[in-house]
Amino acid sequence: MSSEKMARCGRAWLFPLLLAFALLPGISIADTAIESPRLNALRAAIQASAAGESEAALAAFWKEIDAAGTPLIEPVAEDGASMWVTFLWRDMDKRDALNVGVSNLFIESGEKTSPLSRLDSTDVWFRTYKMNAAARFTYRLTQPEGKAADPTAAYREPLGGIVYEFFADPRARVNMPDKVSYAEGPRAIAEPWLAVRDDVTPGRIDILKADSKFLGNSRDVAVYTPAGYWRSGAAYPYAVIFDKEDTEKYVPTLFDNMIADGVIPPMVLVLVSYLDIAHRSAELPYNPNFGNFIAKELVPLVRSRYHISRDPKKAVISGCSFGGIGSTSVAYAHSDVFGNVLSQSGSYWWRPTPDGSGRSEREEYVKNLGWMPRKFVTAKKLPLRFYLDLGTEEGSGLTQANRQFRDILQARGYSVTYREHVGTHCSVGARSMLPIGLITLLGTEQGRRAIETTP
Repeated sequence: MSSEKMARCGRAWLFPLLLAFALLPGISIADTAIESPRLNALRAAIQASAAGESEAALAAFWKEIDAAGTPLIEPVAEDGASMWVTFLWRDMDKRDALNVGVSNLFIESGEKTSPLSRLDSTDVWFRTYKMNAAARFTYRLTQPEGKAADPTAAYREPLGGIVYEFFADPRARVNMPDKVSYAEGPRAIAEPWLAVRDDVTPGRIDILKADSKFLGNSRDVAVYTPAGYWRSGAAYPYAVIFDKEDTEKYVPTLFDNMIADGVIPPMVLVLVSYLDIAHRSAELPYNPNFGNFIAKELVPLVRSRYHISRDPKKAVISGCSFGGIGSTSVAYAHSDVFGNVLSQSGSYWWRPTPDGSGRSEREEYVKNLGWMPRKFVTAKKLPLRFYLDLGTEEGSGLTQANRQFRDILQARGYSVTYREHVGTHCSVGARSMLPIGLITLLGTEQGRRAIETTP
């Protein structure tokens, strides 16, 4: 993950502290309990082997792992809500500390980058965590520069005088395009609309250039129209979603399949790009000029070329992290355009910069914490509906801010649906929840029935 992509998520402290792995003194786990049932079975098979025959047990183990993919996921006995997740690495290096680690945002202990240990004197290196069986997460492995099996590392980080490479797990069941590995538990929220279907006609995607006098810049937007789109008849509902660079990878397919299944009506989709991290940080959290660009320039541009509704109740604005609070900010100022806010992991901790009042930085920070949610306390009630979701592993700051905003909205009598899913910040967790948010706000009766049993 590049430093730019980390910054894009809106709050750097949510991401792992990238720890250097020093070469530690020899570590033996021969007498230490191993949580993984499969590794325990492997150890027992090796110990029961005659001299020189342990290699057969190891070869069978790695053949099994290579066929199934990593990480190794196993149930926790008498605990159906949990799973053992074991990250694995194969290496013949006989040092007790090989300096291979796993970087993962979903480790309950709070350790975010952790070294692997060797199983006795074998070529098996591992680390096991107990996780919620509903977890859906990404991870990477790490080694000192030049030692990684994959020379095309996702990114590099200088730590403690050594440059470390972070790279995808070569044995992972799924490796994503940005060189990050993906895994999910057996109870993860289903994603029935994610994969491209041969029997579903895809919608059309046009790229438009949107100029803004309010912002003094231009950017690309992608406009999706569903299969069978027609300019006559009733105007289409529509959704505006931020961070095109990320969302264009999967959102059009979601719309194709959800429309085909009848869980949302045929809709037009507008994906809005950002210019760079600096512009994103300045535009999304709260910027009246950005709100004016979206409501007074972009929407009219799209409306001039596509058949979209003028009814705010049929318009959704959505984003994740800064995009989440940005969606609320735009709708707050332009509820005559957008009647529905779909906020994912919204950065509601955000506050304006100090106003020069002379207060200490700490006092100013506390005074303005939750600045956007607090605006809803005193402002007149607006004709808005909200869907908010958040990952359970995002940290207390984001959790408290989103719950505070939910409580404020409920106290003011707004229609608000709030969900916490088992996941981390944005990424694959937000991907799995976006269909639920769309159905909640604009879905059909069939769609609402489809999500009734979703946790």
